Amino acid sequence: MDERTRLMFTLIPFALALGGLLFVFLGMRRLASARAFAARAAQAPGTVIGFNTRMVGRYYSHQGSSGPLDFPVVRYTPLGGPEIEVESSVGSRPRVHREGQPVTVLYDPAEPRRAQIQSGCLQYALPLGFIGIGVGLFLFGTAFGVGAWFLLRALP
Repeated sequence: MDERTRLMFTLIPFALALGGLLFVFLGMRRLASARAFAARAAQAPGTVIGFNTRMVGRYYSHQGSSGPLDFPVVRYTPLGGPEIEVESSVGSRPRVHREGQPVTVLYDPAEPRRAQIQSGCLQYALPLGFIGIGVGLFLFGTAFGVGAWFLLRALP
């Protein structure tokens, strides 16, 4: 086996494991941010008043197609403030909410326009997905690296 191949068998597992750790770090950071926001946020009843539909990169649904995402627009009244309309930062297809649906809105009391619909799934799915992918990449990279190490040791 030439030196270039040996180098690739060393670098690829290292890059996969390192990429996995990066995904875990980003997921943990986003999870901590979501939990911190939920802890300091005030709650208010709100209503889904419509949807903004737009393309956000490319995604693939369980049917295998790609297309735009629907972002719910919510109207709510923060404590002691005027009525506010905000667009959720989380879009989906198919829609998770329906127009006219009552929802609980979490908002920053210091900045009421910074708000989101209370939903454990939507708040935590992306960070937990990143953590899961990261752990998988790390384990795969580590297993690949250990296997490559044994292989390279056995070869002359």
